[in-house]
Amino acid sequence: MLNSYIKFTIISLCICYCQAAELPFKSGEKLSYKLYWSKMNVGTFRSDIKKDRIIDGKAVWHFTMLIQTNKKLDKIYPVRDYLSAFCQKDVKRSLKYSVNQNEGKTQRIINLNFDWDKKQLTYIKNGKVRRQNKLKKDYIDPLSLFHALRSLDLKIGKTEIIKVTDGKVFVEAKINVIKNERIKIGKKEYDCILIQPDISNLKGVFEKSKDAVIKIWLSNDERKIPLKFSSKVVIGEFYAELENIDKLPGNKK
Repeated sequence: MLNSYIKFTIISLCICYCQAAELPFKSGEKLSYKLYWSKMNVGTFRSDIKKDRIIDGKAVWHFTMLIQTNKKLDKIYPVRDYLSAFCQKDVKRSLKYSVNQNEGKTQRIINLNFDWDKKQLTYIKNGKVRRQNKLKKDYIDPLSLFHALRSLDLKIGKTEIIKVTDGKVFVEAKINVIKNERIKIGKKEYDCILIQPDISNLKGVFEKSKDAVIKIWLSNDERKIPLKFSSKVVIGEFYAELENIDKLPGNKK
């Protein structure tokens, strides 16, 4: 259930990317979150942007995420999920995506290989090729979307579209830009932009329960940091709040 929330949470998002000279994130960024279920702390997840990698002679983004339950929930349903993604610097095409999933008694490794020369996506589960699909348009993986949504030119009342795939389902996901809002996390208050992704049938970082409404609050500044996520579920509500931002060289925030 926890990872379904993160996979809710922590999409969606032809896309209108912000035309700014720089993206709102940099290599070296580290964001840490606390996870709650009906106000009870159940775990953490951490989003890192690693040092650029070179693939086919070009620098690419390397995104990672670690999701884990705390000691209390470990006794009932332990979760240790590690996600990794390589994406073009314009955040419009994914190159590789992997999920090492450990949830309760479930253990699986999923790998997606995007071959843009052949226009082919290969889906590998536990070391075996399970399916291959044609890539007719640009697609990003679910983890890269966690960052790509920050590159959108978000205007209140508008809906942005981005193409996302988990290797099985190909979705033109919608990002509905709802309103400006001020929220409080701990003792601090933040000016935010509230968005609601419509990502039905997609598995990955933003996977959600059926008919649940996903809400994401991004900081209303040049970095558009995801500050909070929430989603109603059958029993209660899952939500995540930013706990820590590691400072980057050259950033005052």
